[in-house]
Amino acid sequence: MQGKVGLSSTDSLHVIKKKGYSRPKSYYDGKSHRPNPQNNKPGPSQGCQSAKTGQTYKCLKCGTEHTRANCPAYGKICKKCGQKNHFAVGCQANKNKSQPKRTVHETKVGLEEVEDLFISALFQDDFTMAATCPKDDAIQSKERQRTSTPSRPKEVVEQISGTDKVQMLSWMQPVIINNQTVNFKLDSGAQCNVLPSHVLDKLKLPKVRLEHNQNRILSYDNQELNCLGNVILDSEVNGVNYKIKYVVVKTKSVPILGLNACVKLNLLQRVNSLQLDSESLASKDKFVNKYKEVFTSVGKFPKKFSLELKENAKPVVNSVRRIPESVKPKLKEVLDRLIDNNIIEPVDYPTDWVNNIVIVEKPDKSLRICLDPAQLNECIKLDPFPIPSADE
Repeated sequence: MQGKVGLSSTDSLHVIKKKGYSRPKSYYDGKSHRPNPQNNKPGPSQGCQSAKTGQTYKCLKCGTEHTRANCPAYGKICKKCGQKNHFAVGCQANKNKSQPKRTVHETKVGLEEVEDLFISALFQDDFTMAATCPKDDAIQSKERQRTSTPSRPKEVVEQISGTDKVQMLSWMQPVIINNQTVNFKLDSGAQCNVLPSHVLDKLKLPKVRLEHNQNRILSYDNQELNCLGNVILDSEVNGVNYKIKYVVVKTKSVPILGLNACVKLNLLQRVNSLQLDSESLASKDKFVNKYKEVFTSVGKFPKKFSLELKENAKPVVNSVRRIPESVKPKLKEVLDRLIDNNIIEPVDYPTDWVNNIVIVEKPDKSLRICLDPAQLNECIKLDPFPIPSADE
């Protein structure tokens, strides 16, 4: 303690408060420093760039800009991980997971052009996948008369599986390969003939040598299929033998005959127009004439329908709206037709209720007339009972 000579203890205390007192440096030797209170101030929450009141920042939890403590993701459940207080756009669940490595195989083709072949439809486990397709290999068609050797029972190697609805929507063609029947799907969108490897194995062909395929086989979602190579097999279609080139892929799918094969084998034919013969037109006219009242007249209910008004209902007479001169001839023609069909009837005497009409011109320049009973609808008692159906 440092003080002045001749001062009392009270005066010495005031002198210390006035000048201040600092501990010697040796006091802190061997001791940890006290934390700075300023360092313990709470910082901005995760995703915040500024903690000032009223200032917006880019939030990493919802992906939008907003002020502090106004995040729209608070209390919401993420659709990606199921946790609270963030959206899927700000989910951190899968960001730390390492992406699986993809192995890329490089193939040297030389000077020939590599082409992408697309498969438009594949069946896998009773599930249909649709796609689009490119261009393919030629079928070396060589017609030969069927040999007169005695026929042996043929084993069905591959059949489409699924519901009757899928089978109806799919066109299948049996092809005989090595005296065994394989059902191929006719796919006008495929650019090559696809033969799955498991079907090729079941055929048990002797000495099958796969040629290298330089083209990529892509599915509808641009996913490359595992192509094992090409093979040319003797195939019998509708009693005629052909040499057909197939692309062997390692996938659980249905064999496919592409567009080129379907056209050359006369399995598909493009039809640009349809014409009805005279008999079809005559049967149509006969049917219309037989039920002429259905196609010409307007149906009516046999009984009259009565509307009951509320007790405090006050009749309203709306003022007549002006009709453009260019519309009057068409309006008169429509009204006359409605009168002739007994849909409306003319009124030439004063009535308690007068409602306006709304005239709308159709795209074919004809008129549609609608009644506008706005005040009348407010005064009608509603019927709480449902309208009977046709079966009732």
